[in-house]
Amino acid sequence: MADNQKLFYRNAVTTIRKPMTLVQASICNNGESVVLIADRLLTRQISESKYEFEWNTPKIFQYGDIGVGFAGVAYYAEVILSKINKDDFDKIINDVSDYVKELKQKLIREQTEQYTGLTPEEFFKNPNSVPDNIKEMVYGVVGQLNVETLALITGYDANKKSRIVVVDGTGNIYDMTSFGMASIGSGMQFSQMFFDMYEYDISLSETEGLFFAYRAKKWSEAPSGVGKKTDILIIRKNGNNTFIKNEDELMGMIDDAFKKEEDEIGTIRKDILKNLVQNSNGKLL
Repeated sequence: MADNQKLFYRNAVTTIRKPMTLVQASICNNGESVVLIADRLLTRQISESKYEFEWNTPKIFQYGDIGVGFAGVAYYAEVILSKINKDDFDKIINDVSDYVKELKQKLIREQTEQYTGLTPEEFFKNPNSVPDNIKEMVYGVVGQLNVETLALITGYDANKKSRIVVVDGTGNIYDMTSFGMASIGSGMQFSQMFFDMYEYDISLSETEGLFFAYRAKKWSEAPSGVGKKTDILIIRKNGNNTFIKNEDELMGMIDDAFKKEEDEIGTIRKDILKNLVQNSNGKLL
C-alpha cells in the first residue's frame, strides 16, 4: 500500500469520526469500468445532537463520467455539492478540498470567538491575553476540529484514466487509484478487509468486479451498522454508464444472485460438516 494510502487509513481510523455508512469505489475490467456503491444512511445534525437515518433516494451523484459520494453530516455534503464545478475530475477534487478547508476555518473562527470573545487572528497573535484554562481549552478544541464529512470521487479524468480519490474532513486529498479501491464511513475497515482477504484485482471482469463490490458491501453491513438499501453506479470508459437504484428490478436480481451464492456456500459447508461427523464415528469433537 502506498504511503498516502496508509496515511489515509490511519487518519480515518484514529482522528475522523466514522459515520454509520459505507461509500465504496473499485476499478475493474483493467480500468475500463469503475463501480461506485453506497448505502443510504445519512447523518443529520441539530445543534450538538446527531442522528442517522436511511434516506429514500441515493446519496451518490453522477456528473457525466464522474461519481461522487459523501459520508458524514448531510448538511456539509449538500453545501459542498452546491459549490463544486461538476465538469472536471481534478476541479471537483480541488473544489471539495478548498471548500472543506474554508468550512474548517469557519468552525475555528466560531469556536475561538465563542470561548474567548476574540477573532482567531487576535487570539493566536496574543494567546496570553486570555486565562490559561481558556487558552488550553481553545487549543484543545481547535486541534480536534474537522468538518464531519468525507468525500469519495471516482470515475474518469480528462485523460480518460480511471481514478479514485478521497478528501477528508481537513481538506487533505488522498489519491487511492493505485490501490484499486477505497471506501469511507463506518464500514470502511470491513470493506477494506474483504477486498484484501479475497485478493481483489482490477483485472476482474466488470460482472465479477460488480459482484465482488456488492459482496464487500453486504459483508460490511452486519458488524458496522451500514444501511441495507444499496445503490450502484457503474461508470465506463466508453461513457455508457449504468445507475442501478435500490428499487430497480436489476438490483433485486443482483441481491437474489448474492443470496443464491450464499445458500450454495452454506450447502457446501453442511456437506463438509456431515462428512466430518461421519468420519469421526458420529461424534463431532
